[in-house]
Amino acid sequence: MAMQQLGRMGLIKALRGSGVTVLDYREHAGLDFLAAAFKNRDLSLGSSFLLEALDDWIEVIPEVVGRALARATHSDLRALDSILSQQMALLDAKAGLPANVRQHVNAHQKVLRSATQDGANYDVASEYRAYLKKHMLPLRRRLQALPPSPSLRPSAQNGFRAPGNASKRRPRSRHPLRSSTAVR
Repeated sequence: MAMQQLGRMGLIKALRGSGVTVLDYREHAGLDFLAAAFKNRDLSLGSSFLLEALDDWIEVIPEVVGRALARATHSDLRALDSILSQQMALLDAKAGLPANVRQHVNAHQKVLRSATQDGANYDVASEYRAYLKKHMLPLRRRLQALPPSPSLRPSAQNGFRAPGNASKRRPRSRHPLRSSTAVR
């Protein structure tokens, strides 16, 4: 069952009589693998994978935004501007929020208004990509400081997940055949 799931994700190739070949996830795995990897709390993905994901996100999202704004009607753009203005008003009402949240909403308003005013002459994707590259530098530095390769977190290496709250301990098994170090 597990081998079939890994095969469907594009992580292995099993040939009857020839064994199993592990494939490079970067070339063969699909979105279902990414979803499973991101859901696994015991897996530290490593800086190489996370930096690739960040670079891909910085390349793709501006294209999506640019295409969406190009298809938007004037009423769509006005509604989006209204939503961003409401977000700013809510941010003004909340004290103590990080300044980068305000900067991020302001950047979205600037992109939207430039696209509205300049129309087809404004390259939304390039401007937004430049913004993301600049403002993702702190995140990039944090990711670069991580070990490059994926690994299991220490809590998962013993075969069971550590409880979410360290102060809550699992009760010991009263079953005489089960040891406290058995894999569960």
